[in-house]
Amino acid sequence: MKNWYITGASTGLGREYAEAALNRGDQVVAVSIDPENMQDYRERYGDRVFVQELDVTDREAVERSTEAEKWKADI
Repeated sequence: MKNWYITGASTGLGREYAEAALNRGDQVVAVSIDPENMQDYRERYGDRVFVQELDVTDREAVERSTEAEKWKADI
């Protein structure tokens, strides 16, 4: 099992990557400026997904987010 930190996870490619990782059994920190679009993740994937609101243009918020993450990403 791998751990992922995916930005833009509420739509488009970010959502596709998040769902692909979750469908193969991995854990995902799903990050988006609009977490309401990711509520179905919790229902479908339970504790393998952590949904977080984050504006990636806010550098300080990004630094706080990555330091405090529940899981460490596999890089």
